[in-house]
Amino acid sequence: YHHKAGMTNAAPNFSKLLEEAQHGPGDHEYSLQRDMDQIGESSRRLLARPTLDTHAPDAARNKASLLLAARGIDLDRLNRDLSGFDGRTSFQPPPSLGDMDIDGYLAHEHRQILFSAIEEAKNDTIDSYTTGYRESLYGDWMVAKRELLEGIGRRMGTGAPLVKPRIASAPAPDLRATVRTSMDVKMAQYAMVVQTLNAARRGMGTFVGRQGGPTRFALATRFGEAAGRLDDLPTQRRGELEDCWLMLHLMLAEASASDGLVEGAYENAMSTSPIKLRQQFIRGACQFLQRQYVRVIERVVTMEPEKANRGGAPSLTSTIRGYLNIKYRPTGTGATWPAHFEDIVEGYPLWVQIYICIRCGDFNEALRLAKSSASSSAFSVYLEEYIVGDNGALSEQASASIISEYRRIQYGNARTRDPFKLTVYNLVGRIDNNNLKPLQEAIGTTQDFMWFKLMMISERSPNPASSASLPPPQAAGGDLKLADLQKLVLSYGQDHFSPQGRTPLLYFQVLLLSQQFERAVTYLYTLPAYEADAVHVAFALYYYGVIRLPSSGLFDGGLFQHDPASVGVPYEVLQEGSPTDLTPRLNFVRMLINYVTKFTASNPLEALEYYTFIKQENIRKACIRNLVLEVRDYDALMGGAHAGREYRGSVLEQYIGTEGTREIAMLAAEEAERSGRYDEAIKLYDMAGDSQRVIDVLIHRLSLVLVPNPSITQERASLISLASGILTRYTKSHLIDPMDRSTFGRGRERVSTFQLLLSLCHYFDLI
Repeated sequence: YHHKAGMTNAAPNFSKLLEEAQHGPGDHEYSLQRDMDQIGESSRRLLARPTLDTHAPDAARNKASLLLAARGIDLDRLNRDLSGFDGRTSFQPPPSLGDMDIDGYLAHEHRQILFSAIEEAKNDTIDSYTTGYRESLYGDWMVAKRELLEGIGRRMGTGAPLVKPRIASAPAPDLRATVRTSMDVKMAQYAMVVQTLNAARRGMGTFVGRQGGPTRFALATRFGEAAGRLDDLPTQRRGELEDCWLMLHLMLAEASASDGLVEGAYENAMSTSPIKLRQQFIRGACQFLQRQYVRVIERVVTMEPEKANRGGAPSLTSTIRGYLNIKYRPTGTGATWPAHFEDIVEGYPLWVQIYICIRCGDFNEALRLAKSSASSSAFSVYLEEYIVGDNGALSEQASASIISEYRRIQYGNARTRDPFKLTVYNLVGRIDNNNLKPLQEAIGTTQDFMWFKLMMISERSPNPASSASLPPPQAAGGDLKLADLQKLVLSYGQDHFSPQGRTPLLYFQVLLLSQQFERAVTYLYTLPAYEADAVHVAFALYYYGVIRLPSSGLFDGGLFQHDPASVGVPYEVLQEGSPTDLTPRLNFVRMLINYVTKFTASNPLEALEYYTFIKQENIRKACIRNLVLEVRDYDALMGGAHAGREYRGSVLEQYIGTEGTREIAMLAAEEAERSGRYDEAIKLYDMAGDSQRVIDVLIHRLSLVLVPNPSITQERASLISLASGILTRYTKSHLIDPMDRSTFGRGRERVSTFQLLLSLCHYFDLI
């Protein structure tokens, strides 16, 4: 009962505690209660409390100044700057412009334009730097990658000796019997042509150090035949390669001599008569395009003989008419011709036949057709004068007359205007090479375009003594120079002629047709599938003296030194900031070395065949020297000759003669000695017949192995055996005589030293 009563009395107390907890503590429980007098007294005590400024302001400032001055901070200057700073004026917004304040508006716009220009210039500079850096980095990477690949190719050989050692009287070894590990089928086919050319040079005695008549050889023709034997290539690709070589054959005029051209045939003409040489190249280029066009129409007629309906004796005219039947009357010979064809003669349009005859290069047939109709009799006069004239030049009167007739045709009714008539007038009169839109039906392909442009070029040799040599006045746009065509081709660039790389050889052919030989080789060399072709195109041009080389850096310089011939760069850009000599130059020597290095170890004789064509004597010798040192089969290359004996059966002697072989042996020995290959140096000096240098190297080597050492036992024994054999052979052949003071020109001490060192080696072996 008492327990229940206690619980009842505690209930109100718990309710009160709950209510207080919910409302939180009151302010009256913990706040300090002060009256106004107490607050005033506290304020006075705070005011009277001492501070740093009131007791020692100067001392504090001095201490702060000393502390900051040690760090290079001027406290007084900072105080003055802070005191003079007024934030109210510094951060005020610009005053608003009135509606009619034109001067203020222009000043504001001027400032904004300047700010924008500065920002754009900064962004452009950053972008230009970034782009240039990336291109430079990519170019360095490509150079490093090519050098790396060339280094790998240089080490592709097996390292095994080519042939077994043999005696000096044995016949020369056939180094071609070695396994071809680094030459593919294409490289081997081209190498066979170079071998044949070298055999012809040996037969005529035109090698270095020999006298004989000039060797005639149709090199481009032979290379084209080699390309035709590449059965592993697709038919179309093989045909395109053959076309490239046919183009070079015609441009180089190899057919002008029954047995080919001599080496360096155009070397002098490049500098003495360049205009005449350019005219020859243009004629050859046009002949190639004309032959190519004949093949096209014959192939079309052959594929559809029923539609062609040629009939009669085979001739160019019957082939042309069959081609016209297929192209313009596909429904049958009874169909009508297009309305724009003028002058139907014997059932066929006249002007398209004249054009195709000219396009095929048969000007006589074109003249016969022109004379067969009264409507073309006037044109036949111009055409006849064009055929017999110098480089197709017309007289002043004929030129003015044909231009007048061309304008009349050009501005006639476009619906009935014959594009082929307009084209032949334009070609014969060389009137307008720029506006080709009315001629699109006649000039529809890249080959047609290049042929038309080449036919329009009018370069004549200047003759100040005769006014008759001056060309007649031409219409605007008719005076086309080769340089103009070259600029035009470069402005189109690689992507135009070979979009996405689908027709790579077309751009190469266009560059060749426009006589940009260095650019053409440069472009083709960048295509891995055509690297060997590029090297041999350059080889043929170099052989005939057409390619232009850099004036320096042939052996160790870049492939394209002084290269304003960068593929795809417009001609105008090349002239800005370029050296004074803007002529494109190709470092063919370096290109050949890079190419030959790939198969030097596996096919040394083929490598030698190529190196003998290098015209620069010092580079040729250095290349052959490096070949000898890399192959290391000295007996095979040099016939196992030694001092006092001839180079009988030597491979090198067949190419560079006895003295040349000795000189190469000396150069190789010096290089081997510099690189620490002393045993090889001794052998090479011995082959070169320099007994003094042999003894010098042996003295140096014997002095290092005088006392036996277990770590070099085999090397020491081999050296002592070599030295003993040389001493015995030199003594028997009277190459050395210790009692003769004239020996080696430096007295008998050298030979005595050699004999003493060799005797000491034998003595220490006995201890």
